[in-house]
Amino acid sequence: MALEINIPNGPDPVNVEILSIQKVILDLNGTVTVYGVLVDGIKERIKKLQDLGLTVYLLSGDTLGTAPDFANQLGVELIIAKTAEEKAEKARNLGDTANIVAIGNGRIDAELFKICGLSIIVTGQDEGYDIEAHGFAHIGINTINNAIDLLLNPTIITATRRR
Repeated sequence: MALEINIPNGPDPVNVEILSIQKVILDLNGTVTVYGVLVDGIKERIKKLQDLGLTVYLLSGDTLGTAPDFANQLGVELIIAKTAEEKAEKARNLGDTANIVAIGNGRIDAELFKICGLSIIVTGQDEGYDIEAHGFAHIGINTINNAIDLLLNPTIITATRRR
């Protein structure tokens, strides 16, 4: 199953980009967790994405060595990647990256943001965000919960991405 998001490319109603999202990639540190603690409400939101038929992955450099435990708590598949280039390669291994949403906050997410159909940088959580990665994101938003809420309300993405 896919989440369809229409992105108008101007006033012509025929000129519409359609994103057909099938997978969501989440970063761990500073995105799904802040200072090593799961963000309140994230588990329930991930479940809502899964209920829509989306496959959710935790793609992490696992700097703190906690990723396996968090992936288990969240009920998602864990993929470890230690560099930005490796993150992008792991995403390519999942299939057509045009059908993937990437959500993160770090420099390690920059290459991933470049190749995914939709990339969202989390900018307002306490661990900060990388300005280089910010330049490659399609959307910036303050928290992971708000980022997922965008996916749960795709007309907001349509309005944000409209040309």
